[in-house]
Amino acid sequence: MPVVMACHNIFCQASNLCAILQVGNDRRHMIRYLRKLVSFALRTVQLIAVLSFLTLDAHCANQIPAIQMKQSHYFLGDHLVTAAKDAVRIENTGRFKFIVVARAPDWRINIFRNDDKTYFSESLKEFEETGLVSDFLVTRRDRYLDPRDFRSTPIKFLGAPAMRVTGRRRALKFMPLEKGAAQQVEQVIHSAYKLPTDGGLPLEETDTIDHPDFISGAGNKGRRETELSTSSINQVTVAADIFALPKNYVKAKSVREVVAGSDVRKESVDAQDLFDAGRRK
Repeated sequence: MPVVMACHNIFCQASNLCAILQVGNDRRHMIRYLRKLVSFALRTVQLIAVLSFLTLDAHCANQIPAIQMKQSHYFLGDHLVTAAKDAVRIENTGRFKFIVVARAPDWRINIFRNDDKTYFSESLKEFEETGLVSDFLVTRRDRYLDPRDFRSTPIKFLGAPAMRVTGRRRALKFMPLEKGAAQQVEQVIHSAYKLPTDGGLPLEETDTIDHPDFISGAGNKGRRETELSTSSINQVTVAADIFALPKNYVKAKSVREVVAGSDVRKESVDAQDLFDAGRRK
């Protein structure tokens, strides 16, 4: 608005100058108006520069650096994970289409869907107990691997510094958290994936099967199974509000209801029962 007013003033001064030039009988008035016009123009340029700087500064204040990873979980499917120092977002880009967000200072977990605009909210402690799906579907594993049974080696993973932790059966590759990053970022990811993280951002996990298939009885002993994979890692700048719960969404009855979505619930009652199995009442 100040810029518009300044430009209006310049226009008025220019109009007055034109009138004087048409009369042509007062050289002193013409010089005075020229000086005012130049002064207004300079002030306008200064004002535009200041406002542009403030606008850019405000825009930058709403942008934060983060690590963004494209990952695939053996049950939940594809995800886009965005991890900042004090916030995390897990967006399911596969079948389920749910989004998990959490950020400092309260680290409240919000799970929501954009298709039917539902959400569920709970504390991080509750989320660590419930996860996204039942333990019948995704077996819960400890966050840390026993250092007595695993060997750690620094590596590069897709160009990023990482650690490889290997044991007799299981292998984990993870990226240590950045200096100053909140541990809650890793806790949220562990609770969602239910896979070991060793305190960092998990990148790849494999497990060697040592028993026959429980359903078919097929001999799978010795077969290596990938439980988590990462196809890309990028340093990005994102809007801070992507870690917030959207407004005007309707609260669902449970985490499972949001994760499964209306399509899955309509397809099969049995499928929903599996999602809800073991859920706290």
